[in-house]
Amino acid sequence: MNIIETNLSFGSLESRSVTDMVVLHHAAAKTCSAQDIHSWHKANGWSGAGYHFLVRKDGTIYRLRPECAVGAHAVGANYRSIGICAEGDFNSEQMNDKQVRAIASLVNYICKKYPIYQVLRHKQVSSTDCPGANYPYDLIVKYANEVEEDGMTRSEVENISNEQIKKANPVYKELKDVPEWYKESVGWAIDFGLVEGTGNGINISDEMCRMITVLHRYAKIIGIV
Repeated sequence: MNIIETNLSFGSLESRSVTDMVVLHHAAAKTCSAQDIHSWHKANGWSGAGYHFLVRKDGTIYRLRPECAVGAHAVGANYRSIGICAEGDFNSEQMNDKQVRAIASLVNYICKKYPIYQVLRHKQVSSTDCPGANYPYDLIVKYANEVEEDGMTRSEVENISNEQIKKANPVYKELKDVPEWYKESVGWAIDFGLVEGTGNGINISDEMCRMITVLHRYAKIIGIV
């Protein structure tokens, strides 16, 4: 696997504790470089390129965000996934065979390196049409699977991944269990009716606590709170 190191300069990044998913994207741009994506995402106020890899139309693979870092490519799945972006706009064009096979090889490489049990399109985890109506998802998955198994069953991989997720994204049953730095915001969300219990507690994940904290801060800024 030949991966071109870009050595892009990033702001603050958080390390990822679990990797059990690959999320596939397109750039929605017919031509773009690693530096283009890095610049676009920095302009969004992010630390830099949100994807971990870019695969260009000639089949070359570029490393963007460090592989061990939490990405900024799929809301709700960033803490557990590696993001692969394909150069191109696959709502309006077709992917060539070089690019298809390069993405498939990269997916295969990642699946061998981590206990991956889901390879998904961006639109399967977020509200978007990415990676486009013409993205050859089935063909990429077919090519990626044309390899020998590593001896682990799907069930074993899922069990390992679920244990990693529990550690990386704990669930808090009651408000009193929520870490102190989230407690005010989660309490506000409960009072505001954004979070409701199920009869067995609120059962709120660490990632949801982070999202609520950001929402609470924004609500303070615009004067709702």
